Amino acid sequence: MLLPYVQATTILTPVVCFVSLCHSGPVSLPAAWSFPADWRSRITDDAFQYSLEKAKETTESAFFEGDIKGVDKVAERDRDGFYVSRNAIVDKSMRWKDGIVPYEISSVFTAPQKRLIEDALRDIMAKTCVRFVVRRSEPDYISFVNRGMGCSSYVARTGGQQTVDLMPGCLTYIGEPQHEVMHALGFFHEQSRTDRDQYVTIVWNNLVAGAADQFKVYRTDNLDMPYDYASIMHYGWNYFAKDRDMPSIIPKTTAKVALGTRKVMSPIDAEKINRLYEYNGSDNSHDDNENNYDNNGREKTSVRDTTFVECSTARDPAVMEQWLNKKQLKC
Repeated sequence: MLLPYVQATTILTPVVCFVSLCHSGPVSLPAAWSFPADWRSRITDDAFQYSLEKAKETTESAFFEGDIKGVDKVAERDRDGFYVSRNAIVDKSMRWKDGIVPYEISSVFTAPQKRLIEDALRDIMAKTCVRFVVRRSEPDYISFVNRGMGCSSYVARTGGQQTVDLMPGCLTYIGEPQHEVMHALGFFHEQSRTDRDQYVTIVWNNLVAGAADQFKVYRTDNLDMPYDYASIMHYGWNYFAKDRDMPSIIPKTTAKVALGTRKVMSPIDAEKINRLYEYNGSDNSHDDNENNYDNNGREKTSVRDTTFVECSTARDPAVMEQWLNKKQLKC
């Protein structure tokens, strides 16, 4: 979960570093940039209020934006100046085998907190072909914990016990644990796409010192999906801002978008999971046209590959099991 308080490196040093984008070289910032007069009207009220409230909730280290752990070797600069994820979501060796993710939930969580985590997992299963199963003896698994170290996750399957840290502030909406789970499934932040600057403006002169690295772009497989303002993987409008009442990210669209929402994963989030894990990563999963979705995560047409429809609507676990046992629907 990404929330606007302190830098991640002050909480989880040295294991937290935003996709190894915290390089040691100098950062060249653009000249001062003025806010467009209508910037507030470009963000939905719910999304605006969410980030604003989180920024003012506490000054303790319960929240932070840089929530990716243990990825100090995943990125390097290419000759175009972008950051390249060597172990990006396209790396099959880092995916969960057959889309099955064993998990355990620490007893430290209260019953309502545990229920919210489970609801988050059920929602993902209802919309995708990924399955979460209670761990028995599987060697690779996700372990939901609260170690008082913020809210964070490793990216993709790392092997062995893989912790997902969730403090109480990350357990208000199901989209908050879903954010960390999507990291564990193999996804990075939406605003780090190489086409980011076509859709948002980064207000460099309103970033806290040292935060510029959190806004680097790097190459990943975007799975032929459009930029998604409403993704739970997108930063909120004031993340890393010096003045938390003013934006660090401004949508370039003049339409209202749910920037940085954490209520629930967007349709595009779900579709990306399906595309990453469908057919064991077969390129057949890229048949849908990205123009079927708008940049607020809404599906513009109901005409989709029937495989995704069948898999995504198999909400009953027993029914899902039947679909997964069919070769053409194996995740």
